[in-house]
Amino acid sequence: MSPREWPALPVVAALVLLLGITALVPSADVAAGPADDLPVEQAQLVCPALDASLPGAVTALDAAPSEPAAPVVPGEQTGSLTASALGAPPGTPPVATATDLGRPLVVALAGSDLLVDAAGPAAAGLVASHLEAQPEGASRALAGGSCAAAAVQAWYVGGGAAVGQRSTLFLANAEAAPATVEVAAWSEAGPVSPDRPTIVTVPARGRSEVALDGLAPGAARVAVSVRAVTGRVSSSVLDRRVEGTAPRGADWIAPGALARTLVVGPLPAGEGGSRLLQITVPGDRDAVVQVRVVTPDGAFAPAGGEVLEVPAGTVAEVDATAFAEGREVAIELASDVPIAATARLVRPGDGGIIEEAFVAGVRPAEEPGSLAVAEARSAPDIVSTLLVAAVQADFRGTLRLIPADPALPASSAPVEVAAGTTAAIPLSPPAPGSFSLVLEPAPGSGPAEAVRSVVWALAKGPAITTQRLDRVVTAVAAPRTAPDLGAGLPGH
Repeated sequence: MSPREWPALPVVAALVLLLGITALVPSADVAAGPADDLPVEQAQLVCPALDASLPGAVTALDAAPSEPAAPVVPGEQTGSLTASALGAPPGTPPVATATDLGRPLVVALAGSDLLVDAAGPAAAGLVASHLEAQPEGASRALAGGSCAAAAVQAWYVGGGAAVGQRSTLFLANAEAAPATVEVAAWSEAGPVSPDRPTIVTVPARGRSEVALDGLAPGAARVAVSVRAVTGRVSSSVLDRRVEGTAPRGADWIAPGALARTLVVGPLPAGEGGSRLLQITVPGDRDAVVQVRVVTPDGAFAPAGGEVLEVPAGTVAEVDATAFAEGREVAIELASDVPIAATARLVRPGDGGIIEEAFVAGVRPAEEPGSLAVAEARSAPDIVSTLLVAAVQADFRGTLRLIPADPALPASSAPVEVAAGTTAAIPLSPPAPGSFSLVLEPAPGSGPAEAVRSVVWALAKGPAITTQRLDRVVTAVAAPRTAPDLGAGLPGH
């Protein structure tokens, strides 16, 4: 596959389906005890579509079963998995329908956001990813991320509105009624209209866009909070930078968490680039942040950077390039007040070209669980790598690679990462092409944080994108219930 032949299909966006994040559970009269685990029965995700400047490809898979799943037979109790254009008129056929939940499903996509619906057993273990690529021109980039479930709130750090930079917030509403959203912003100078958040109405089964330069004109660093007031929305942020005609980076910024303890990474090795850590403190108290760096050789507090002070209401930037001398690294942040954070990876190329990628800070996993990402690529000029961090405890598990080509066998290999270290695992499927990967912990293992990187060798320097592995959700907790015989009686 040559650089100009990146997309396997002449399509506009890349999507991979693997992990269910929402579920419908039976209603109950009265909570009556500890929670029960109920299987995920319905999942819905939205993947943002772009114009033809960033084309890509589409793939689908159910990540939950360790063994190959049986083909989906219409009318049997296997559930359904479909991908449709968001806002398509009733009766419009799906863009794709899964017929084998044990393999990635490659489909074409063009035009609008993609709505992914899974019901019944097919919903358990569903995740979605999108991947786009452009080898040349002002839009030169390799970009991708997870498709989003509807949520009440999301946090994004890493965008900006400086000259030559355009960050755009995409809001998608898959419901039958309009949604109302509050968008609040912070910059390096402080809160942006803190008492008057921007109100955005997202049409039913439609999309709205918010340019960050309209919220904080000229700001070099912008953090955004998205909060649904009515309804729920799926959100995502795309960052694009250019200087004259030279591309200066483009990629999706993943949503992160607002918390006192965050893990940013693991991040891929630097290879001559830089790692810029951005931290926002949306509250009214300054943050004192303790930094712990997890590397292949162990964890430590970086000399001169072990404690960071971030003023309240601002977005600060710290050059973390020297924290681990170019090796793969996870950064643990412990703050005395809630913070949100993202690492921006910068790779220089020839002729002023710059590539960028983002890894958001998330709450550290407390319990081990399966992780999955639906889309990775392999080719003579494309290298995918799995980065694993065992932040607090040893991780032991199995890595499964599942090619999209049904003629190729799936493979598995053991993975062991010692507590307080990181590891980089080259991903080598049986043949070039698209494949999915699932990381499953062994009994007694500690939790892991994992990121998949894809590097595309181009004439003027490599393009890169990263995506955190999603947690495979097959069940949700619901409180135990019992009939309430007094329900509806006067005074009850």
